[in-house]
Amino acid sequence: MRFTNSEGDEPLARKIAAGQLPKQVPIYYNCRFMADPTKPPELPEKNQGSYPGYVGAGYVSVPTTGGKVSVGKVAGKDAWPVGTHCLFSTTPPTGTNTPAGAKPVNVPGFEVEHSVTSNICSEDAAARPKNAKPCKGDYFWVHSGGEHQVRITQDLKRLHGQVRLAKVLTGNAQGEGIGHKFAMRLECEDEGIKLPVAGSSQSYAFSLAHGSPKLIDGVPAGANCKVIEEQTDLPNASVITPEPIAIAPITDVNRVVDVRVNNQLGFQTWNIEDCARY
Repeated sequence: MRFTNSEGDEPLARKIAAGQLPKQVPIYYNCRFMADPTKPPELPEKNQGSYPGYVGAGYVSVPTTGGKVSVGKVAGKDAWPVGTHCLFSTTPPTGTNTPAGAKPVNVPGFEVEHSVTSNICSEDAAARPKNAKPCKGDYFWVHSGGEHQVRITQDLKRLHGQVRLAKVLTGNAQGEGIGHKFAMRLECEDEGIKLPVAGSSQSYAFSLAHGSPKLIDGVPAGANCKVIEEQTDLPNASVITPEPIAIAPITDVNRVVDVRVNNQLGFQTWNIEDCARY
């Protein structure tokens, strides 16, 4: 069992190197005897009327930092019959108890892509390969003799969400700001590392006007983001620029995050102390 970072996400690489991901992952297994894996009982048009016998079901805690575990042994001896057909899954069925100290990987803002290589993939029941190869699914069929290998990889990829920003104008001179495009930028970071936003290198620059909300796609999930407004000067009004607005890390990429950016505008005043008399 191992974690990978195929997209080269640097903050994720730091998390993996720092051991922030689970040290063990529970693998659920459910095994039955099936002499011919091409004729499962779920397909009555193919099976011969016999139903497979129960072999075993449960969990095994698999280390993610090296090492391996064995299943199908009792008192150190092989106990599963040749012809055992198994499901191995990193997603436990709902309502089942997982082993103590083991939990599925869950990094907020990331999805997990699961893949398996083995020399006992179910589709290879007719001819067992010499070396482990990618399997088409999570089912395996036990051949006779040799060492049976099941290698699980969980590849983590960062998700991206959407942020919708709206400009709000207040103050006695708010009308002076209508039609003006306020310069803004959106920045995100994780583990102290700035991340690309909406396809930009690091900081995404945009403008925001009253009455014209801005929807930004491609905002990295699981990151700390902030909206920064540049200083704005208007000829007939003073503008109070808001402090940077923090956005909580996105964990649900199916929900748009709404942010209101408020500016208070006031009329400029002048003090006339001396008037010339003619």
